[in-house]
Amino acid sequence: MPEGDDAWVARRTMQVFSHQPPLIGQESTASDEPTASGLSHLGPMSYYLMAPPYAASGWSPIGLTVGVSLIVAAAMVAVVVLASRVAGRSGTLAAGLALALLAARLGQEWLVRPTSSVLAVLPLLACFVGLWAYLRGDRVGFCVVLVAGSFVAQTSLVVLPMAALAVGIALVVAAARLGRSRTWPVGGWQWVVVGVVAVTWIPPLIDQVVRTPGNLADLVDYLWSDTSGASRDGKVTTALGLGPAFATVTDAVVNPMGIGGRTLAGDGVWLLTPAGLERGLAIGFLVLVALATWWIVRRRMWAAASLGAVALVATAGAIAAFARRPTDTLFNSTYFVLWIEAVAALWWLLLALAAVDALGVGFERRWERRPAHARSVTLGVVAAAMVLLVGVASLHPIPRQESQRVASLSAQIREQLPPGTYEVQGVGLVAWVSTAKGLGTDLLAHGYDMRFTEWAGMVDEELRQVEPGIPRLYVVASGGFFPPAGEDPSILGRYRDDGADIYVRYTPAGTYASLCNAIAQLASTEIADEVVNEDRIEDPAALAKLLGSVDVARIAEEVEGEDAELTEALAVLDEQRPAALQALEQAPPATPLTELDIDLSVVQALITIVSTYQRECWVAP
Repeated sequence: MPEGDDAWVARRTMQVFSHQPPLIGQESTASDEPTASGLSHLGPMSYYLMAPPYAASGWSPIGLTVGVSLIVAAAMVAVVVLASRVAGRSGTLAAGLALALLAARLGQEWLVRPTSSVLAVLPLLACFVGLWAYLRGDRVGFCVVLVAGSFVAQTSLVVLPMAALAVGIALVVAAARLGRSRTWPVGGWQWVVVGVVAVTWIPPLIDQVVRTPGNLADLVDYLWSDTSGASRDGKVTTALGLGPAFATVTDAVVNPMGIGGRTLAGDGVWLLTPAGLERGLAIGFLVLVALATWWIVRRRMWAAASLGAVALVATAGAIAAFARRPTDTLFNSTYFVLWIEAVAALWWLLLALAAVDALGVGFERRWERRPAHARSVTLGVVAAAMVLLVGVASLHPIPRQESQRVASLSAQIREQLPPGTYEVQGVGLVAWVSTAKGLGTDLLAHGYDMRFTEWAGMVDEELRQVEPGIPRLYVVASGGFFPPAGEDPSILGRYRDDGADIYVRYTPAGTYASLCNAIAQLASTEIADEVVNEDRIEDPAALAKLLGSVDVARIAEEVEGEDAELTEALAVLDEQRPAALQALEQAPPATPLTELDIDLSVVQALITIVSTYQRECWVAP
């Protein structure tokens, strides 16, 4: 069940067969940087590739997973086929080993996820393997560079510099060969591939024409901007720098268990300084590279030597690209660095290529009279290693907690909420980041016309933007309050686990919409019984939160002329709010009203507001 950013991608994929198909990718976290307001990922290529199986499944999560799996499988096949074309049987076995190690390092959760920069990992590896093949004279490699490079460039801005590096080198080599020997980089059916790649860039070009200034123009501004020392929301963010970038990329390459020495079954970022780099691992890896280099030179394995050159270039590019990342956007987000795994896989492919060749030579000498036995034993050893690595990847179960929340809440809501147009909003970190997006997307898959509010403006999602006058679903990650079943008919779904207490509240449109929405966003606002009673303030902190959060002016504007009692209560609250907040912040729990330095009319006004809220907002759809 997609949730969080995966649900966002699923929602955009559903857009493909609508009357407003996507022209660009989803909003990028670069939009949260001071130099790139409104910037999105370049293109919708991944959405168009995932959409057919997703739609054919009736927008089932299985269909989305199949779509992602097909992309990942295509990248893997490209890696194996190209390695075989360049380095023969040794290349095939080495590619299998490298991919098995990559699968073990990623784990099940990260191997087939639709999130942008995660989805780009295997295609990025295919892009650089394609570059390796093209440098060895294989024109199919040039086609793979174009296809995989375009996919990566459109899917994630984080990985865009790496795709540009590979495609740029391929184009320079193609131009040099064309000038020297009049040899085109492609021929025959391969021109069809070039044409298809060109077609995939039509949507971003249309966006540039129909929008001002356009996403491509925003990208140019962003690339020429300086992310170092820029202030955002009173906070200064700086670029990571070459030292930490070198150490972090190197750690990802030399550590067999992947970034941070584990398989990314959870989430986190390990930003290292050169002093924090594990020297033992680094030295051990350098020894392996030195031995592989000695063997490659001795055996005149020039295909492997060219792969080493590609790996060096990719590593240098990764360090340069990563060094420019603002540190503020790297907080607790593994997917910002996950793409480095593709660079690491190039090095392990190189080592595997040398190791497989050495095994073959060794077994041939052992069974000089039976070379078929040597090939069989080599194949068996490599196959056993691949099975072992894939088995290690399977040891890390896929976390299903968030998915279970979405599935349960969606089922509860569909039993009570008739199909229609609704806005969904998340209140609290867990709900906003994860559950609300997943719930809205699953309801969308079941025929509801769901609307969303995202942090970057939903530039290419006019179809899903909020319209005035529609009811809302608030997905609330409770701060301790969990509504009992059956008491409030506006509570349509409840879910409790060891990670969060979450409930979904329905708020109707109409005269009291602002009042319903203002109070529904607070996790502890069932205050008629728990916060305020006739003679004491049970929870001053909750009351202060409510007083400070209610948009009095907007509510008063909506109910003016419709509810005189509520209008008067809002006026009293607005006038006395500063003094009331100060008194409440200093009051202990269960404070008698008579002991508060507060006008009792404020408490009475609040009781009026809450009773009106219960009367008008505690309603079933």
